Amino acid sequence: MARRKRDRPKPPPLPTPTETYTSPDGEHTLVLAGVLSPRSRVRFAEIADPSNANAAATIEDVRQGAIAFLFSTLVREWTVSGVTATKSKPVMDRFKIATPAERQWILEVLRAHCAEWFPELRVP
Repeated sequence: MARRKRDRPKPPPLPTPTETYTSPDGEHTLVLAGVLSPRSRVRFAEIADPSNANAAATIEDVRQGAIAFLFSTLVREWTVSGVTATKSKPVMDRFKIATPAERQWILEVLRAHCAEWFPELRVP
């Protein structure tokens, strides 16, 4: 006799703690997650370690890859001039075309956020 499949409702996911950062000019708002899974922490350490890079990668390539990984993992919402992106692909597409000033602000936000929420991580 086969077991009956029961339609049990799934419990709602636990809310992820987030923190919102606004740029000094007010044009950008980033909402970052306050949790980072153990697997993501290990992956970040691997990406940020220059000894794991391929032979053609420079230290700057490794640094940019680590920042992009951390950004894509932590960002929950990014608002630029009133336009909000919450899905991963649009957020990363916008990150790729960010100006040097925007990238610098993002890096400062990531460093401040990680210092508060994940003090064991060293953001390059």
